[in-house]
Amino acid sequence: MAASAELLAPEPPAPQTGTTKSSNPLLSYLAVRLALVIPMLWVLVTLVFFLMRVIGDPITAAQGGRLTATQIAERKAEAGLDRPLLTQYWEYLSGIVRGDFGVTLTDKRPISDILVVNGAATLELAFWSLLVAFAVGVPLGRIAARYRDRLPDVLLRLFAILVYAAPVFFVGLLLKLLFAIQLGWLPVAGRASTNVELALQNVSPQTHIMIVDAILYGDAGYIGDVLQHAVLPAVALGLLTGGFSCGWCASTCWRRCGWTTSRRPARVGSLSVASSASTRSATPSSRSSR
Repeated sequence: MAASAELLAPEPPAPQTGTTKSSNPLLSYLAVRLALVIPMLWVLVTLVFFLMRVIGDPITAAQGGRLTATQIAERKAEAGLDRPLLTQYWEYLSGIVRGDFGVTLTDKRPISDILVVNGAATLELAFWSLLVAFAVGVPLGRIAARYRDRLPDVLLRLFAILVYAAPVFFVGLLLKLLFAIQLGWLPVAGRASTNVELALQNVSPQTHIMIVDAILYGDAGYIGDVLQHAVLPAVALGLLTGGFSCGWCASTCWRRCGWTTSRRPARVGSLSVASSASTRSATPSSRSSR
C-alpha cells in the first residue's frame, strides 16, 4: 500500500527557470509600436524641415511664379525664413510641441483646423477598416489554424498574401468599378452625399466624424448614407489589414491553442503513460492480495 501511494502521489512542480515570455504578444506589440511613435514623428518632422530648406523655401516653392522678388522677401521675413537655420528649426519644434502649427501659405487657414477635419476623417476610416479586418481576418485565421497544412489553409494563405501585397489604390479602383459603376450599389466617392454634408455642418457639437455627427443629428437616413459611403474605402483598406490579421490569428492559434497535428501523439502518449502508471499501481496491490 505504501508503494502504491508513492506511485499515485503527484510529482512536485518543476522550478521555473529563466525569463517568462509575455502572456499577451498583441499587447507587447502595441506597446512597442506606441513607444516608437515619438521618435518616429521627430525623425519625420526633422526630415521634412531640412528637405524643404535644401530644395529652396516653402514660400518660393508655393508662390514663386506669382509674386515679385520684393513680395517674396517680405513673405520670408514675415514667416521667419530669413533667420538662421538652427533658430528656425528650434522654433519649428517648439511650435509643434505647443500645438501651434502655423497657417497655410495660400489662404492663411490655421493648420490645426485642417488637422482636426482631416484627422477626424482618417480616424473614422481607420475604425471602419479595422472592423473589416477583424471581421475577415480572425474567422479565416481560425479556419486556417484548424486545417493547418490542408487545402483550406493553403487557399487562405494565398488569399492573405494577395490582399496584403496588392496596392490599396488598385484594390479601391477595382471595387469602385465593380460595385459603384457597374452594379451601382455603392456611391463612387465622398464621405456622404452633398445634402447630408451640408446638413451635418449645423450639428452642435460638431466632431467632424461623419457617423457621430449623423447620430447626433438624429436622422436614420443620414446614418445610412454615411455608412453606405464608408463601405468601399473600409473594405479596400480593411482587406490589406485583414491579410495580416488572418496570419496573426492562425499563428496565435497554432502556438497557444495547440491546433496542430502534433497534439495527437501527445494525447496517445499521455494515455499510455496513464495506463502504465495505473498498471504499476495495480501490481503491488495484486501482490499484496496474493
